[in-house]
Amino acid sequence: MVPGNPKRGDIIVLHQLGRRPKEISKLLDVPRRTVYANIKRLKETGSLSDRPGRGRKVIVVTCSIIKKIRTCVSAGIGNDL
Repeated sequence: MVPGNPKRGDIIVLHQLGRRPKEISKLLDVPRRTVYANIKRLKETGSLSDRPGRGRKVIVVTCSIIKKIRTCVSAGIGNDL
């Protein structure tokens, strides 16, 4: 899994110290949009962690699903594609 922006904590600390987003952007060499997004995230959620729903979704493959796939493959269903 790929973590979020590793500079989030630094952005927030500098923001709390009274630095302006433009200054933070230059100091940390990140886009100004990233600075604003991280400040907004902190205000909305009270946290720096990623919001739920990020990343690839988990797919559950059960025995019954595998059997259905094998049946379709052996019957030639989907070969028209």
